[in-house]
Amino acid sequence: MDLQDRILEQSPVNDQPKGQTETAPVEESLDVVSSQSSLTEVENETAVKEAPVEESVADEPVAEEPVAEEPVAEEPVAEETVAEETVLRLYTDKQEIVARLQELIESDAFIKKEEIDNLKTQFYRLHLTEREAQRKEFIEGGGDIEQYEVKPDALEDEFKAKMSVIKERRAQQFKSQEAEKAQNLKQKLDIIEQLKTLITSPEEVNKSFQTVRTLQQQWREIGAVPAERSSELWRTYQHFVEQYYDLVKLNNEAREYDFKKNLELKTRLCETAEKLDEEEDVISAFHQLQELHQQFRDIGPVAKEKREEIWNRFKAASTIINKKHQKYFEDIRAKEEENLQAKTALCEKVEAIISSPVTQISQWEKLTKEIIAMQAEWKTIGFAPQKMNVKIFERFRTACDTFFKSKTQFFKEMKSRYAENIAK
Repeated sequence: MDLQDRILEQSPVNDQPKGQTETAPVEESLDVVSSQSSLTEVENETAVKEAPVEESVADEPVAEEPVAEEPVAEEPVAEETVAEETVLRLYTDKQEIVARLQELIESDAFIKKEEIDNLKTQFYRLHLTEREAQRKEFIEGGGDIEQYEVKPDALEDEFKAKMSVIKERRAQQFKSQEAEKAQNLKQKLDIIEQLKTLITSPEEVNKSFQTVRTLQQQWREIGAVPAERSSELWRTYQHFVEQYYDLVKLNNEAREYDFKKNLELKTRLCETAEKLDEEEDVISAFHQLQELHQQFRDIGPVAKEKREEIWNRFKAASTIINKKHQKYFEDIRAKEEENLQAKTALCEKVEAIISSPVTQISQWEKLTKEIIAMQAEWKTIGFAPQKMNVKIFERFRTACDTFFKSKTQFFKEMKSRYAENIAK
């Protein structure tokens, strides 16, 4: 075998149709990058959704039950408690995703949109990865790309069928949820009407204190109402409760006892909030704080001379947790910007390589090693900002694909010239 034949034998030349990416180990490495990046984009969304810093109630006065001679309580930030966190799982197998869909179908729990979107995204990431692998296997086995046909996937059909069932279930759940909110609205309006009745009979006010307490407890236990009615409903409720307490002539001893009990409860909440500073998990501390705010708000008033003091103590502890929570996500965003700069630099390096002509085999081998090294470095870099994560990856993959297509074309043309020379 002469020198030319040995060179051709060692070069990654194949008989793929023009325009097809070279089936070299380097490209398979890039495919891994694509798969991992696509799947972890879902996790990145989760991280972003974890940052409702602006909606924190820490800097808002807590709405308290009004009593006689008390100032009007400010409108609460939200009438319902903070929504439960949706934890999105990372899947590596389509069968697991289909199994999870079946669990959701069989469960009576509310099906969350975030999880359904996550399952759909990950299923088709895996599905497309499998198809690409089948296509490459067909080409590497000597098949003609024009004759390649996509194999039917029974698992995809099952996935679509279960998604259709879930879509119907979610529609029913949403309808049921709206009906429940409408019923809750009706119940709260009924409580307001009862309060109005009480304050129109001043002579009966002192006898109805326990009734009002019961109505207040019922109000707290009733669930969510339509969002467009929530603020107006709360203000109306507060107005009549405050009017009632303005009319009440409470026994001083009972009043002082009530104030003392509420102060003890709020003091414990302050102590609990202050201990959250020792919590290593910033996200957990933040969500625990939201629960404490709800409890603080539900507890009745304290003596007027203690009111500002106890609130300032609770707010100071809340501010510490909120600042740590905010800094946590600021650090994440700063790191993502650094990652974007690092990935942009790699893109520019690859683009610089493909912009220059390569005419020597040794040059191709040298540049191939450089590209492989940059692909390996890419894998070590974390997420870019969510809005740029997919774009920067597509830019890098396109540049790498262009390089390997050019390399494949170069060796095909060289092989063709050698064949012509041999024929001559």
